[in-house]
Amino acid sequence: MLNISSWRQIAIAIARRYLHGAFKESTLDGDDEDDDLDDNPVDLQAGHGTHVAGMVYARELQQGLFSTASMRDKFRAVSRQWHRLFEFQDSEEGGVMAPTTRRKRAPYDTEREYNQMQRFRRLQQVDIAGQLRQMMGPSAAFRGQQETVIRAIIRGESPIIQIAGTGEGKSMSFLLPAYCANDNGGTTIVIVPLISLRDDLHGRCAKSEIGTYIWKSREGHQIAPIVFVTPESAMTKEFGDFVNGLQARCALDRVVVDECHTILDSTARFRPQMMELGQVLNEWGVQKVFLTATLPPGEVERFCKVIKVPISRVKIFRSRTSRPNIRYRVVEVPPTTSPKHEHQKGGTHKTLIDTKHLNYLNSISRSVQKLIDINSTTQSTVKVF
Repeated sequence: MLNISSWRQIAIAIARRYLHGAFKESTLDGDDEDDDLDDNPVDLQAGHGTHVAGMVYARELQQGLFSTASMRDKFRAVSRQWHRLFEFQDSEEGGVMAPTTRRKRAPYDTEREYNQMQRFRRLQQVDIAGQLRQMMGPSAAFRGQQETVIRAIIRGESPIIQIAGTGEGKSMSFLLPAYCANDNGGTTIVIVPLISLRDDLHGRCAKSEIGTYIWKSREGHQIAPIVFVTPESAMTKEFGDFVNGLQARCALDRVVVDECHTILDSTARFRPQMMELGQVLNEWGVQKVFLTATLPPGEVERFCKVIKVPISRVKIFRSRTSRPNIRYRVVEVPPTTSPKHEHQKGGTHKTLIDTKHLNYLNSISRSVQKLIDINSTTQSTVKVF
């Protein structure tokens, strides 16, 4: 039965739910520090102050004895801010947020996204040719498709596959953008399958004063413009948590896979984690850049399937990968011991010693004989392993 007493409770509850916001916004960092001391006009019209309305009228059954609904909402907002700071699961009522519910954006969310947008905008406006000279020396200039690829990366195009010969400067595609944004808080993750290559890139970054960090589990994880990681480590939960932290701060700009053709070399027995690398990169949801010198046109479609990217979306930059300074020649020496043939073998070994080469032998006995021949040809001045 509706009477004056029950209507008083109902009216105050309706006003609290629908009318208070028309007179005063409830925020955490508003201009008024003592919100509870300022009475809302809706409560004053009802003949009491806002604090009395909260403590006496229209109280919920689960509400504490010494708190008000407005104060509880403010405390909840403060708790959610703490949860956001420590990257806990966020929800409106402590569970999973309903699909149709949109979380109110925290102020620092907008600030972080704004800073990321400004970082990309500054990168697009930078004089990359001037930055290259500052990084590499006054005579430095772009070679081949370097500038075209770097500008595509700066524009945010993704995914990108750059195919260029060894020594053509593919690594500049991530070194120069990182150098240009060295102090702006962005991070590029570089996945390197070879330890020797990783160490070489790390040394080049140090020489160019680009901050880097080599990912190592079981130690404090640092934030740097470039983070080097192996494919196997990139698949771990620990590194995934590290990536989530970067994304929460809007600090992850791109991920680069160097020597990406090695993904096609993986099998169920040899580096099997690399076969799932594409799925992980897609989950990160950032710009993807793949670098290689060994990806024939006939392998591109298979590569895109492995990394789980439609080939129609891929931007491919292909340069010449042949090496004009390398020649192949086969010299057949008959298996005899005549002085003429021994002299021919010695001349062949001398030619090989004077140039960079690889020599494959199919037996230990031949290796021993080769060592004897080389020593006799060079007067034992060449160290042979």
